[in-house]
Amino acid sequence: AAAAAAAAPTPTSTWPPMAKSADGAVIRSASAGSAFGEVLGVTGTLNYQQPGVTRVEARRDAGGSDSPLVGAAWAPTQVLISSGRHRPGLTLDRAGFQLLTKGEHPGPEKGAGETKGEHPGLGLGAGVSAGHRVRGEDLYCERAVIGAYYRECEEIVKQVTGGRLVAAFDHNVRCDAAKAKGKRIDGGNLVQGAASLVHGDYTATSAPWRLQALAQPPKRNDPLAPILDQTPLLPKEEVDRAISGGGRYAFVNVWRPIRTVRAISGPVLFVG
Repeated sequence: AAAAAAAAPTPTSTWPPMAKSADGAVIRSASAGSAFGEVLGVTGTLNYQQPGVTRVEARRDAGGSDSPLVGAAWAPTQVLISSGRHRPGLTLDRAGFQLLTKGEHPGPEKGAGETKGEHPGLGLGAGVSAGHRVRGEDLYCERAVIGAYYRECEEIVKQVTGGRLVAAFDHNVRCDAAKAKGKRIDGGNLVQGAASLVHGDYTATSAPWRLQALAQPPKRNDPLAPILDQTPLLPKEEVDRAISGGGRYAFVNVWRPIRTVRAISGPVLFVG
C-alpha cells in the first residue's frame, strides 16, 4: 500500500507584494467606431493562503501599523476579476457588498448636535459643522473622521440595511504614497498602505468576541477612547440579545476614495 502525505505549508511573517496592473490582461466590450470599449474585467494575481493554513495573526502597533504576520503561507493565484459596475443583483444582502454612487446615500443628519442617538458625548469634531458632507481632505483629520464621517457612515449603513442600531467604531486611511512618506492622520494613526492579501476581517469566533468588546470600556488604542472614556459604545443588553439569538448583527465596512481620479490605483476587490 502506498500512502501520500501533503507537505505542510512553510510559514512566513512577510506581507506579500501586490501584483501590478500590467501583469494581467484587460477584457473590454466591443465598441463600434472605437478601439476602446467598456472594461468588463481584468486578469490579475491575488495572494491567497496555501492549503493547510488554519490561522493567521497580526497585531497593530502604537502607530496603527500591522505587525509581521504569524502563520501565513502565500499561494499567488491568477483569477478573472469582473467589473461590478452596472451589474444587477450586487447588493449587500445577496452578494455581501454593494456600490453606492454619489447621490445614492444620505449625508449626516441636519442639525445634529454634540450627541446623537445612543452615542452620548460623540461630537462632530473641530471645524466640521453639523450637516457637513465629509470631503477627501477631512479624512486626514481624526476629529473629522470620528465625528462627522462616523455619523455619515452610520446613516449610509442604516439606510442600506434597515438596521435599528448602527454604530461606527474604527477606521483606516489607506494610501500607498502617503504611507511611503510616513504621513500621519492629524491627531490619529499613521496612514496605511493597501491590504495586499485576500482576507476576511472576522471569523465565526472573532465576530461575537469583537461585538462583546464594544459593550465594554474602550481600550487605549480604540479611536473613540478619548471621547467615550470608560463608557461602552454599545449597551450590554443589546449585545447580549444579538449574540444569544434574540437579534441579528453584522459588521459592515464602508469604503470611499479619498479623492476622485480617472486612473484608479489599488481598487477594492470583493471575492465572491
